Amino acid sequence: MNRDLADLALHRASTLSTVESTSANVPLIALEGLSRQYPGPDGPVTVLHPIDLSIGEGEFVAIVGPSGSGKTTLMNLIGCLDSASAG
Repeated sequence: MNRDLADLALHRASTLSTVESTSANVPLIALEGLSRQYPGPDGPVTVLHPIDLSIGEGEFVAIVGPSGSGKTTLMNLIGCLDSASAG
């Protein structure tokens, strides 16, 4: 995972019970090179640097970081509320 995002930490915890899946090792959510830029007066402003992330079935993920680190932008992209610039 690219750590360019300021202090963005992804914490994972396994579930207490074993989750069986017919498609083992296939992530439910997979991001590759996902990034977001907005137009600015002096050129594009990158608000989410390229990130790779894979979340498997039964995983709990917490997205934490300081204000302005890209948490809401990442969640909006994962939830299809916004469009990615790349990835």
